[in-house]
Amino acid sequence: MDYTAAARVAQLVGTLTDKSSTTLDSSKLNELKHMLKADEELIAYAQPLIMDRLAANHSQVRKLALELCDMLFARSKRFRRLLTNKFTDFAELTVGHKQDKPLPAPPSAALALRQRALETVEKWHEQWGLHYPQVTVAYRYLKKQYKFPDISSRAAAAAAAEAARQQRHQQMLLQRYQMFCHDFSKQRQQLELLLKQLQECFDLLEQPVNQQPQQQQREQSKQPFQEQQQQKAQHSGSLAGAVGQTAQQDISNSSRQNGSANIDDQDWEDVAQAPAALAVKGDDQSVAAAAVAGGLAELDTGQPPCPSEEEQQQVVHRSPIVDWDDDFDADELVGEIQAPQQSDLELAARIATVLEQLSDLVKQAHLATSHQLLEWLRLLTQVQPPGQQQQQERQQHLRLVVGLRAQLQVRNALGRNTR
Repeated sequence: MDYTAAARVAQLVGTLTDKSSTTLDSSKLNELKHMLKADEELIAYAQPLIMDRLAANHSQVRKLALELCDMLFARSKRFRRLLTNKFTDFAELTVGHKQDKPLPAPPSAALALRQRALETVEKWHEQWGLHYPQVTVAYRYLKKQYKFPDISSRAAAAAAAEAARQQRHQQMLLQRYQMFCHDFSKQRQQLELLLKQLQECFDLLEQPVNQQPQQQQREQSKQPFQEQQQQKAQHSGSLAGAVGQTAQQDISNSSRQNGSANIDDQDWEDVAQAPAALAVKGDDQSVAAAAVAGGLAELDTGQPPCPSEEEQQQVVHRSPIVDWDDDFDADELVGEIQAPQQSDLELAARIATVLEQLSDLVKQAHLATSHQLLEWLRLLTQVQPPGQQQQQERQQHLRLVVGLRAQLQVRNALGRNTR
């Protein structure tokens, strides 16, 4: 046995049964019970200490020691065996039935001690009398001298009062159950409608966003840019064609003029001038050859040949004036910042409306699960309707209510997560 623990047990017994106390201190009592439960040797050590406190010359100390005995007697078999071996001394010290051994002062505490001792002996007799004959013998002996509180009669009266209370409670529950059966179908439809509305909100929120209108808008926005590029390409092609045709017309006109002049002057010029005419034609051929060479050089170098000043002036006078800077748009290269489309605004408004409606429905579901359905469950689990058919109806209603509450709890949790 641990002597430190034994010293602590002795200290706790003395503190709990101090005459200045009116009741047992709960914290110290729990500590004592924990120590005695951990080591039964301490129970054998504590029993004589308690008997010494029962023999104290103060009725309040004996009363507190009696309450401590009652607590240990109900919890420890070893303490019951040790105490019943000295039950005669226990009865003398607590009841005071012997003339030569009266109860000590004060008188009020002595009267309370005797009353509590008779109640304790009677209770132990009813609970443990068959196992401990010493308790039964003491009860029968003391019953001849004192009037016991008749705990059994009081217990029977208390049981009868409890049965009457339960009967009144069942009658009230039956009335409520009849009202429940009358209104259940309508209220069930309302709850099912609430579930349907919640599911519709979830379905609307889970629908995939239609990307086809946005793609069409992007394609439509690209079409003007593509058309502008095609128009520019056509315009540049037509411009090049016009320039080429103009150059060809100039060459042809010059050649015709030269030819006509030669024809008119054949009669007036001598043969010596013929090589000059051929030279002119040769010059035209050299110009054409130079143009072809320039085109080949452009293909080889990737850069157009530098035109002469006369050619530049002819192109400026004969070609239409085009201001390329006016047609150039930098937004076509980097893309314009598009404002929110009407479809996107409508989608955001629709989602906001659905979320607002979902919030209201979630509140209704929370109220239904925490109040209405919970009251139904309490009613259906406590009521006991008469008849087998009504019992079956109660079971069916109970299953339906449990299912509705489970579905609403799931929808409520989903709605809270969605918000």
